[in-house]
Amino acid sequence: MSSAAAVFASGRTALITGAASGVGLAVAKSALEEAHSSIQTKAKISTHKVDVSSLSEWAELKSSLSSTKLDFLHLNAGIGANGPWSDNAYFRKIIDVNVMGVVNGLNTFISDFDSNSSSPKAIVITGSKQGITNPPGNPAYNASKSFVKTIAEHLSFDLSKSAPSTSVHLLVPGWTFTGLTKGSAKTKPDGAWSPEQVADFLYQKMSEGKFYAICPDNDVDWETDRKRMTWTMGDVVYERLPQSRWREEFKEEATETMGKMKLGEKQGDALGGNWMLKLANDMASSSIPSDFPAGITTALDQYYYLRFRAMMKLYEDDEEKAQIPAYHRLTYFITGPRTSTAHAHEAVRVMNEDCRAVVKEEDFPQDQYEEALRVLDEAKAAAVQQARLEDEELASTVEDDAVDAEVSVGRNVEGGVAEEEDDGIRSEQV
Repeated sequence: MSSAAAVFASGRTALITGAASGVGLAVAKSALEEAHSSIQTKAKISTHKVDVSSLSEWAELKSSLSSTKLDFLHLNAGIGANGPWSDNAYFRKIIDVNVMGVVNGLNTFISDFDSNSSSPKAIVITGSKQGITNPPGNPAYNASKSFVKTIAEHLSFDLSKSAPSTSVHLLVPGWTFTGLTKGSAKTKPDGAWSPEQVADFLYQKMSEGKFYAICPDNDVDWETDRKRMTWTMGDVVYERLPQSRWREEFKEEATETMGKMKLGEKQGDALGGNWMLKLANDMASSSIPSDFPAGITTALDQYYYLRFRAMMKLYEDDEEKAQIPAYHRLTYFITGPRTSTAHAHEAVRVMNEDCRAVVKEEDFPQDQYEEALRVLDEAKAAAVQQARLEDEELASTVEDDAVDAEVSVGRNVEGGVAEEEDDGIRSEQV
């Protein structure tokens, strides 16, 4: 049983604020579904109307639940609003709900999460990408979400010592179609995630033991989010003006730099993504190879090799796609985009259709280009060796394409920054 499954198991108690709609409701349903899967009887559900900005109303809620302790607390309630710098009420309202709502909840129920518990518990706080990348246009909201990010980080550190059975998670939705973000739209835009997808992503990250649950969406993938966050931190590190990504004098540099960023994965950490390993495993063989060919030694190189094997398997029964040179497939698959579990198969489809997309040597800093070539050469050699064991003609094709192709490394056509839109439009303002 995963840690998330244990938190939502039979006989457990969950409290979720802002659960009347949107992400909060989806998380509540997800928790109930998990509970129902482990017990035959229906879970008990109760609703409470509480002004989260009022500490006294939190105290009343605590009193009504005095017969039990919480196992799961999700501080999700929040509001989004805009206002001028001169509008004190705008700032006060955002801070009272988004900041004090979280503080009041922790003040009231933190005693339920102590060192005496032997079973897994969890606290989730809903943040926002606007609290990380800080786009212009909504200072109070951005500041409130930056606050809860900091609070969640401190809480995680402190409880790891005082209540090690309790995990803390910061949920950061992407563009999500909810009551707070849909405006006048009646149907979900293609680029947005549903609240249910966000809830599933949270459950996945809880199961993996991750603190940060930063959701992609159908417009912005994880790699793009990482680049935007990296650029934002660079404002401090390189002493740029704040919010430089949106300033005219930095826009071109930001776009170009993020387009060229090659952010590495932590070696050994799921080899770049559990879903791709599983996909490679399912498609390429009945089990992940225990012995890799010569030259494939690091975790990342093994990951690349498995990706290539999975891709070659995918093309076997598709004559049209089989016409794409094997070397192009290899180079693109090595450097193709990564996305969430929910979109794994879609990502593979996109990667296969966009194998023609390439970049040249001048697009890489020299050290990154040389590293890309090194990985490429090792993966190619491994692919040739593996192909010889399975199909001599395929091995010859891979070798010939490697010699003839002028392409060195591939990438997604949509690589880099997909658009220069305000992150706020693409953020879950909860």
